[in-house]
Amino acid sequence: MDLRRRSMTGILVYAIMLPVVFWPFDFHTKEPYFTYAFALSMFIISLLRIAQWYATERIYQYSATLWRASFALLSLAHACVLSFFLFCRFMMKDLALFYTSLC
Repeated sequence: MDLRRRSMTGILVYAIMLPVVFWPFDFHTKEPYFTYAFALSMFIISLLRIAQWYATERIYQYSATLWRASFALLSLAHACVLSFFLFCRFMMKDLALFYTSLC
C-alpha cells in the first residue's frame, strides 16, 4: 500500500494546483465559467480520490484490479483536467483568431 500512502500528496497538490495556476494568468477574470468548471471538476475528483483512499482496504480486498484501475483512472482524470485547462488557457487566443478568420 505504498502507492496509497504516496498518492495523498498528489491529491492535495492537484486540489490546490489549478487555482494557483489560473490566478497569475488572470484566466478567472476572462473566462469565469471555464474557471469554475475546471475548479469544480478538480474538487470533485479530489473528493473521489480521498474517498477511494479511505476505502482502499475494502476495495482492495474485493478486487485488487478494481482498486488499481480506479486509482489509475482518478489520477489520470486529475492530470487530464489540468492539461485541458492549460490547453484552453494558451490556445484560447489562437482558437478565437482561427474561428474569426473562418467567418
